[in-house]
Amino acid sequence: MAKPELKSKVKFPTQRTVHCRMSRGLTKWCFALCEPKHGKGPCGRPAAHAFRGRTQRAIARHNARQRKEEVSDSVA
Repeated sequence: MAKPELKSKVKFPTQRTVHCRMSRGLTKWCFALCEPKHGKGPCGRPAAHAFRGRTQRAIARHNARQRKEEVSDSVA
């Protein structure tokens, strides 16, 4: 006995769906599963999870500065 196909009641236009290679289907939003390269995911669209805001960049700079100070203190 064949299983019936699941059909969505709401049809979204193709420009509102993302063909995600990681979730293997059309999705309405990015699930941030992929590893973006140069700000774009394997689907070819800009990966929003690759962008960093001002606060995230400041935290990364602070952590890098602390690591650098720890290394210089342990060497000296």
